[in-house]
Amino acid sequence: MPAQALALKPRSPAARAPLSLWIDPEPCAPPPAAVIAAVLGFGDLREEQDDGTVIVRFSPARVEREDLRLLLGADRRRALDVSIVCDEAQAEVLRVIDLAPLRPPPGPRSRNRYAEARMRSMELQGALAA
Repeated sequence: MPAQALALKPRSPAARAPLSLWIDPEPCAPPPAAVIAAVLGFGDLREEQDDGTVIVRFSPARVEREDLRLLLGADRRRALDVSIVCDEAQAEVLRVIDLAPLRPPPGPRSRNRYAEARMRSMELQGALAA
């Protein structure tokens, strides 16, 4: 098998996972109050926890419906990143979980530092071997 076949090729941007701890995230603001209120009022995915709390969030199909499209407007994508942990017996919100800071920013500013370091290491090993 030739040495080129064994070399790791960088993955295409489309093949990358949507969430990565190695990508420098863009700073983002907390979710707007309208998004939190919409998730609490209209969230269709509910997960009952053992301690009596409930996690509420939107499904992608629910966000694409016309009523939520009008309600959320440009914040529809952001609404998919928000999950709310609430205690319905006490009628209180315990935690708002926002996944938006973990998403890589769109465009050329996104960098995968691990992949860049791995490629530099492979190039250095190739230069030392030659």
